[in-house]
Amino acid sequence: MIRMKRAIGIGVLSMAGAAMAQAAQPATQPAATWSAANGAVGLDAHGMIVSIALTDDPLHMNWVRNDGPGGAWGMPLSKDAGKLTPWSPPEIASSGERGNELRFTHGPLALTLKQTLAADSQLEQRYTLTNTSAAPVALAEGDFGICVPLPDNYPDAQTALTQRCDTHLWVGGSAAWINAIRMNGTAPELGLVLEEGSLTAYSITDRPWNSNDRGIFVVHPAARTLAAGESMTLAWRIFWHQDWDDFFAAAQRVPGFVRLQADRYTVFPGEVVHITAQGGGPLAGATLTLNGKPLAAQIQGDHLTADFTPAGPGDQRVELTQGGTGGKTAWMRAYASPDPMALIAARCRFIIDHQQKHAPGEAIDGALLAYDNQTKELVLEKSNDRNAGRERVGMGVLLALYLPRCTDAALKGRITEALDAYWKFVSTHLQGKDGTVYNNTDDPKQRLYNYPWVAQFHLAMFETTGDAKYLDAYVRTVRSFYAHGGAKMYPIDLPIRGGLAALAKAGRTQERDELLGLFRGHADRIIQVGMAMPKSEVNYEQSIVAPACDVLLQVAEATGETKYREAAKPFVQALLAFNGQQPDHHLNDLGIRHWDDYWFGKGKLYGDTFPHYWSTLTGMVLADEARLDPAQADALRRRAMAIVANSFSLFSADGAASCAYVYPLTVNDRPGQFYDAWANDQDWALVHYLLLTQ
Repeated sequence: MIRMKRAIGIGVLSMAGAAMAQAAQPATQPAATWSAANGAVGLDAHGMIVSIALTDDPLHMNWVRNDGPGGAWGMPLSKDAGKLTPWSPPEIASSGERGNELRFTHGPLALTLKQTLAADSQLEQRYTLTNTSAAPVALAEGDFGICVPLPDNYPDAQTALTQRCDTHLWVGGSAAWINAIRMNGTAPELGLVLEEGSLTAYSITDRPWNSNDRGIFVVHPAARTLAAGESMTLAWRIFWHQDWDDFFAAAQRVPGFVRLQADRYTVFPGEVVHITAQGGGPLAGATLTLNGKPLAAQIQGDHLTADFTPAGPGDQRVELTQGGTGGKTAWMRAYASPDPMALIAARCRFIIDHQQKHAPGEAIDGALLAYDNQTKELVLEKSNDRNAGRERVGMGVLLALYLPRCTDAALKGRITEALDAYWKFVSTHLQGKDGTVYNNTDDPKQRLYNYPWVAQFHLAMFETTGDAKYLDAYVRTVRSFYAHGGAKMYPIDLPIRGGLAALAKAGRTQERDELLGLFRGHADRIIQVGMAMPKSEVNYEQSIVAPACDVLLQVAEATGETKYREAAKPFVQALLAFNGQQPDHHLNDLGIRHWDDYWFGKGKLYGDTFPHYWSTLTGMVLADEARLDPAQADALRRRAMAIVANSFSLFSADGAASCAYVYPLTVNDRPGQFYDAWANDQDWALVHYLLLTQ
């Protein structure tokens, strides 16, 4: 495991907090230990890896979780009767001070695992799968996999930040890799790069049916038929590194590795995608295809460049091949979106046509509801995440923000009518006269998350119409939020900047100062609590950290006080640890989320959701930073916009939408890789686009 530059920082966690975090990790008692340089690997009685650790890590983090069936690192799994099943423990064929050879059998298949901890602490593993029968064995994608149980779960913030990692997987053919980043964003970090073979998908197994655990990762090779006696090999190396740049520098030293990437992964009509590939050696003879057709490229030594303008909307898969048929491959995937304003116009039409309830005389009249794209029906359930309130307020915010930009007179009139009906619903059945925001239609249950969204709706209505009644409603909502304990909350999309600006512009300085005092008190409390963020609906997640950043940075801008910006730095570092650098618009720079389809989708499937619209919260935080950092403002805004744009695949050109894409091949043996059939809460991604382009 390569160079160790510095000790691990623990941010503002106290050592007592670190001790609590350490105690929360189940103790591992290896039967044997390999040690070299700064790395140590623990083995169970079968010779399998149950711990990987940095010798001088003051937090004593184990980068292998071992609390689930089949959880040992490197365990082979096969799909038996539709279920991914761990093989029986291996026999130890040989064993030394820093290496061993293990042999597994499973029906007609045998697997030999050779693993070695090198003197520089890089761990090398070579898996050779052999068909021992006299007949061919056909392996479809997902029929065979290898367990890589990195500890990506969330007992609480303190444990997560010091003892858990954000796991970024790229199963990109011969150029597959995994980068595991400690959740507080500080080095060292653990990298894995494929040396031989190809990985084309990953699954999640042993996923607890809750929102606080991503489950166990299983990586899959490409589909293949093994003839009698034929073998295939997968080999990779595991190493320590300091950051993303250091990770890719180490990857480049792996023979045959190629980093294929684009300058951005979502583009709009007429925009060019610029592609680069950097190899660990010469790329002479490498070829590119775009959606299966040849793509011209320029090659100089170990560097390749190519450009293309998408011919139409949809996925743009680029594949690089070295060595001709059967050679090493790498791939990336961009997305060509319709024009953003045309897409938003279509989405607004769809909402008006299909997602607004018309029930004169009933409390639900005018509400904006979820919609089933399969049955073509509205979805209204008592379940909190399918009701007439909560996240679905985003549809109203989108309509209000788009109205002043709408150039179609007929559509403008329809949006105005829809907003009038929705305002009546919100102001009479989703909110009390004192500003209290209800959980659902006339349901007084309190959920503090809901307040900022209703406040943002009122603010958008004021900015669109100039009518003071909407600004009055914004003020009432903010007051009620804090009267109900909002200062203890980590609220998503609390509209601080826009609200203060609107009050100042309207000459309502007394109310502006009052609300600024409330916001300042909120920021002060976040500083006081520090990184030990309290549990919310999920124990620890990207959309707890992002609001902490957002409140601190908006208050820093409003007050000009540097203490708030300084306090935001460890939160921003932890927030960015959720974001991966995979060359796929589903994944690139999007925060890890892994439970949203279960709660908001028709599929009700736990598992990685890429993209998910709340990943755009990280983009909004970077836009906050851009306002405070003129020197980096342009780069930060570009990155923010790219993050938001990578959610646009959730929307179709006709205005239909999906609440989430479930990315893994399978989750607990249920098929993934689908856009959920429900349009529910995804419109916040388009809201954020409009806010970024105001």
